Amino acid sequence: MLQNIEQNARLQLVGSRRAGSIPLDTQRQPQLLFLKGDAGIGKTRLAEEVGREAQQSGWSVIWNHIYNQESGVPYRVWIEALRKILSASTNVVSLLSMESLRALSTLPGLLDLLPAGIDADSTPHPLLPQQAKYTLYNAVSELLKQTSENGPLMIVLDDIQWADVSSYELLGHLARQLTGYPIVFFATCRESEVPKDVSHPLRKLILEMQREHTIKTLDIEPLSREQIKLLVTNLSTLSEETVTHIQTYAGGNPFFAEELARSQTANLPLTITEALGYRMKHLKPKCRELLAHAAVLGGSFELPIICMLETGSVIDEDDTILPLLEEALEAQVLADEGSGTRISYHFWHPLLVTYLYEEGLSSMRRARLHRRAADAILHMNKGREDDVAATVTMHLEKAGAEAEKIAHYAELAGNSAYIISAYADAATHYQKVVDYLEADLEAEAVPRLISLLERLAECTVNSGGNYGQVCEIFTGILELRRRYTLPTVDPQEEALIQALLWDQISWTWRYRGNIRQAWDCLDQGEQLLSAANIAGGPVWARLYYTRGNLYQSEGLYDQALSSAQEAATLFEADQTQRILPVASNRKMCKTQIQRIIEGDPELFGRIQRHMGAIAVDMGQLSQALAYHNKALAFFEQSDELRQIAHISTNIGFIHLKMAQYEEANAALRRALNLAEKIGDLALVSLVHSNLGELGAAVGNLEEAEAQYNSALKLNSLLEDPQYMSKWNSGLAGILQARGDLQGATRCIRTAFFVARSVSNAPCIGRALVALGNIRIAQAMLARPGQKQRTLLLSHAQQDIERALGLGVEAEIRMKGELALGQIILLLGQAQEAREAFEQVRGEARKSEHLQIVKQAEQLLAQL
Repeated sequence: MLQNIEQNARLQLVGSRRAGSIPLDTQRQPQLLFLKGDAGIGKTRLAEEVGREAQQSGWSVIWNHIYNQESGVPYRVWIEALRKILSASTNVVSLLSMESLRALSTLPGLLDLLPAGIDADSTPHPLLPQQAKYTLYNAVSELLKQTSENGPLMIVLDDIQWADVSSYELLGHLARQLTGYPIVFFATCRESEVPKDVSHPLRKLILEMQREHTIKTLDIEPLSREQIKLLVTNLSTLSEETVTHIQTYAGGNPFFAEELARSQTANLPLTITEALGYRMKHLKPKCRELLAHAAVLGGSFELPIICMLETGSVIDEDDTILPLLEEALEAQVLADEGSGTRISYHFWHPLLVTYLYEEGLSSMRRARLHRRAADAILHMNKGREDDVAATVTMHLEKAGAEAEKIAHYAELAGNSAYIISAYADAATHYQKVVDYLEADLEAEAVPRLISLLERLAECTVNSGGNYGQVCEIFTGILELRRRYTLPTVDPQEEALIQALLWDQISWTWRYRGNIRQAWDCLDQGEQLLSAANIAGGPVWARLYYTRGNLYQSEGLYDQALSSAQEAATLFEADQTQRILPVASNRKMCKTQIQRIIEGDPELFGRIQRHMGAIAVDMGQLSQALAYHNKALAFFEQSDELRQIAHISTNIGFIHLKMAQYEEANAALRRALNLAEKIGDLALVSLVHSNLGELGAAVGNLEEAEAQYNSALKLNSLLEDPQYMSKWNSGLAGILQARGDLQGATRCIRTAFFVARSVSNAPCIGRALVALGNIRIAQAMLARPGQKQRTLLLSHAQQDIERALGLGVEAEIRMKGELALGQIILLLGQAQEAREAFEQVRGEARKSEHLQIVKQAEQLLAQL
């Protein structure tokens, strides 16, 4: 695997110097190896062996172990890895961009390894939440790329099941983004510690990456009896009876087998716990007690913190701690690494940490030690409490501390996670504070609760949370604002806020396919503004923007465009009245509701993009391209990668419909590269569907089918009903062209079922046109004059006429009219068919749908 990755990296380097385009490779060489197995089965040992072999072959190996006590600290495993890389490769820092250095400086523990004067808050452009996240991800990616220029790089993440959600997300991004570079990620996972629920972040990541072919998983099985025998006899000379005993009780577990082999007692231990107990008995009681206390801190610790925990001072003044640590080092229970003032100690095996914590301490003693650990950490980090708040929160929770104190540090931890774009972890911490405040809510705490709920909703959205949960949060905020009169909020400001809350709720229904409920919520918001006599401004612009999206979903394109244009007019009028731009910085980034009220310019770009999408549906391709290019220029100014990627996708789609296939390919490749770079799976799936259409347009039906299948596989994770229906209709057309009418029919059934379940008229119409085309293909297989042929054509005509009455977009309407012309032709009415084809060709030329022009001309050529 390592040889393949190194060789592929050299080939890609040559290719990148030869071609400027980005290669589209759907069958990529996985660069994440994932080892799964039970505790003690040999995952870490195997990773160590692979690491040694890699080092002998010239690879740099960065090793990190994650411990259960660190699971709530955002990016903890990556911070340690990046520290090691920056310490070992000091020349790399000078090669990084200023933007990357600023992004890296937001991670606690890295600032001292970066050039002096780097300030995360000095960015010239305020970063929106998702933008900040992508900037950080790209900074880490750039650092690893530059490091790999000095030689291939392996990063080992041992016991990844304990990592935080943000670390999983970053791992997924890097494993996808660094394809082709001489970089490999080696993760080990204790399978039994990961919940079986497929929605668990780690299981979800593995499933996504398996479908993308960016991960290779390997299950580590128990050793056979012969392998156990070979293992233990290599350790020491054992009697046949002892070997048989070990083979019987080890259960194929190499860790247990080795501990049994090392036992010097006549009666060998029967469990791993007993085996660990025998090893610890060789240590002095004081040493065992110190190690049990250290286990409270996690799997690794430094001398000052253990001294603080034991003596209340960061210095071992009486020289009582260091001798005990040296005893543990000599017994190989601990290992140390580092030098100078940053020497850290870590336990020989994670199972030993668990043993000491659970067997060596009573529940009461553990609670007291956790409280002392929290106090010690805070004492050592005065002025930097935000950086350690997550760890302090964990210790306070395990200590059973006062709920108010836990909530205080949980809020600090949430803010700290938010600043470094660890939105899933921020949401977890904010939820703890919300639970505390809601348990005994007092009026003076309501403003704080509302602020936290807004931030919680935003973090939930940004971390891929479900829209049902987000809807409940915004509904809860509305209820709080109605029940309590908030200080310093005038009636008009309150109306603006509540209207935007209704707008946010409307979008959660829109994303879940319930357009009727979305309309009801939007109407509530508009009524609030009207009742408060608010006639213009950015909030009305936002509501008209949402109105346009809902009209578009219903296929009412004239109304959609009119609403979008009104949104643009209102927004531009408001901007001309603003004297100063809205100020912001990274640490105090406002919520979306606050940004909209203050006239956030991002809405202008969104409106332009929205009008372009409507113009596509109306068949006004040149106008659509103009709207999108205007939006693209706007978002490129602030390097908003997600918006750039979405707009590039739309531009590629427009070029495709205009039969400009090279331009379409270039735009879609750019979109795919950006979508993978930022980890936007919904957009990746959309680009695959467009590439499927492109493959069909150039006659590569096999590629077209593969791309559509990739899109549908990803969407099965995302569960977007609109795209599920549309892409099944599109795939049906590909399968029909390949002669697989049975497969095409299955796709149509799915398209219909999903579209009807959400009452989406445009999707129903699209499926009806696809069904009509299948019936036409079936009729063409029957002999002229057969009753079955006439019946199929009659049903096809009914399907398409019904579709045309549903308000489908211009492209689907013209395709439906071509299909009606084919039916007329098959019924023997050649002249009427010619007129129908010519009419569609004229309309398609006018709207620049050159793909449809070619289809019409092909049909005319058959006459």
